[in-house]
Amino acid sequence: MRIARTNKYLTEAYTLAETIIVLIVSLAFFIFPVLSFHSLEKEQSIHRFFDQLEKRIDLVQQSAIIHQQVTRFYYDPKRHSLLFEVPPYSSMEWQVLPIPEALTIQRHAPITYDAKTGNESSLKAYEFYWPEKKQRIIYQFQLGGGRYIKRIQSS
Repeated sequence: MRIARTNKYLTEAYTLAETIIVLIVSLAFFIFPVLSFHSLEKEQSIHRFFDQLEKRIDLVQQSAIIHQQVTRFYYDPKRHSLLFEVPPYSSMEWQVLPIPEALTIQRHAPITYDAKTGNESSLKAYEFYWPEKKQRIIYQFQLGGGRYIKRIQSS
């Protein structure tokens, strides 16, 4: 801080350079969190998608056992979504799960759960590719158990 001397008064003032530096630093405190929040928000939406997928897989299987009807889910390329088919009288109101734009689906096949046991009778898999992280997220369904194994592979 410079002290400016005039004939009558002694005044203190900031130089232009000091003012600009303070403005840049304070602006950085506001801009950087906003920019990082946007990328964090995209990443969180993808994590929410996978959480929702896992919950819905479990609920579709449970619905097959409880309602004693075949249930299934499959990929719909027109909507870029996963569709879950459950009995019409069940209380499941979320039969469409949109896939985030940041993900591409590499492998898919309809998964059908048996009415009495809730088992899936094939070795099908769903594979998603996340280009930003260069990761493959694979849900490999096990034969006869109705369970799946989730694997994350870095490319």
